[in-house]
Amino acid sequence: MEAKAYLEGIWRRWWIVGLAALLFCWIGMQIAPMQAPAYTASTTILLNDAILANTAFPSNTVQLTLPDDYRGAVLSPALLYHIMKTYPHLTIAQLEMEIVVSNDQTKQLLLINVTDSSPFGAADIANLLARNFVQTQMASLTKQLNYYQQWLQQNIARLNDDINKLNIEIDAATPTRPLHGPIPTVTSEQRVVLKEYQYQINQARRAVYDYQQALTEVQHALPLIPVTYMIVRAAVIPRTPVPTAMMLPTETIELIIVAIGVFLSICLIVALDFSTPLIRHQGELCGLAGVTAMAELPRLGKRAQRRLMATAHLPATRRMQSLHMLSASLSVLATKSEERTILLTSPRKKQYMAAIIAALQASYGYKILLIDADFKRPSLHKQMPMGEAPKIETPSGYMLSWINKTIHPNLFLLPATAMLTQGLTGETLLDLLPVLRNAFDLIVLAAPPLQHTMVYKLASRATQAVVFVQKRRDTLKMIRGVHTSCEALKIEPYYVFLT
Repeated sequence: MEAKAYLEGIWRRWWIVGLAALLFCWIGMQIAPMQAPAYTASTTILLNDAILANTAFPSNTVQLTLPDDYRGAVLSPALLYHIMKTYPHLTIAQLEMEIVVSNDQTKQLLLINVTDSSPFGAADIANLLARNFVQTQMASLTKQLNYYQQWLQQNIARLNDDINKLNIEIDAATPTRPLHGPIPTVTSEQRVVLKEYQYQINQARRAVYDYQQALTEVQHALPLIPVTYMIVRAAVIPRTPVPTAMMLPTETIELIIVAIGVFLSICLIVALDFSTPLIRHQGELCGLAGVTAMAELPRLGKRAQRRLMATAHLPATRRMQSLHMLSASLSVLATKSEERTILLTSPRKKQYMAAIIAALQASYGYKILLIDADFKRPSLHKQMPMGEAPKIETPSGYMLSWINKTIHPNLFLLPATAMLTQGLTGETLLDLLPVLRNAFDLIVLAAPPLQHTMVYKLASRATQAVVFVQKRRDTLKMIRGVHTSCEALKIEPYYVFLT
């Protein structure tokens, strides 16, 4: 389908777009205020753990385990679950996104920033995270130092016991010196044993010294644990929301929601137009139905039709220009043929345009006979006001009393009701056409669709067959059916597109 047809369909259903705009504007007014502002609370923690680990234990006997990732130490799963239970509107994913943990350039300050829609909640969560981090890290350091202290004390006591035992072994292995007499000679085997014992004692005393130094370091470090991690700035309840990328002005949100509503309504209209089999644009006649429109006429309402037919002189307005051009073209083409008969039909039903076109042709000076060939649903006698009684007779002298004159000059009407009253049928009308041509310049047949047998026969006698296609009323299937019938009659119909 051509793009113009979609645009015309959207314009035709402007009320759907308008209703969608109003509805989504109301929805936007309800949603926009629900956008909660974002508040950010910050807390700062002093980190002295690296200094403590590097300077408080020069002997390197004590090796403290410090966290490599402070974010992981701050955001423990158990603590996040506790926060989520306290603040049910937050999820684990939201907490991980709204909590930012970072270090300064000196690596001595730990910064915790919490963003939340509640200012109290942001400050409460930030302080909770800071307190929990300080407590857990201090507890970890205390546990490590207590372990080292106990381990060192146990090793010192064990080594002292070993030294005492080695001294006893040395005394036992050394020959006893008598009170009088020469000093006993120490054998080589005894000398080796004593030397080994002495070496072990020296090693144990050196280890005891190192452990005592480390124990002293641990005892000096224990009082420093409270100052290893300190909250230097606690979070306070923020008063002013911070602008974020996710936060938009209320007017912008309403505009976006209205735009979405308009877009959805346009998509709905396009979907409805795409699925309908109706003719929506003149280009579809050529592109889809395979026929070409002779002219495109504006559709006239019932009030405009009555106003036009109620006056004897049709106005030459801009809107009537296309009707004048069509009527003049049909008149010129018809008068060039001996038949001088124009058949006006449509795929669905007889069109109201027959009376207007006949009246316009009569205004050019042609003597026009308009015949209502719809015997089942006659309507032209109601549409056209009648004038004075005519006096029309055939060249043989037969009076045509059942032909009525209209208020339009040179325009006569043969209504279907009069033919039925006189006992005339479609067959007799076919026989009368040669006689009527001698009495009139042009004969206009306002006929129902070509599917009727009588209309099919009338079309074979007509000079021209004009098919009115009404926009958004007639279907492609109907147009193809009319075209097939015209091909069977070996006539080339003129298609007029009514918008």
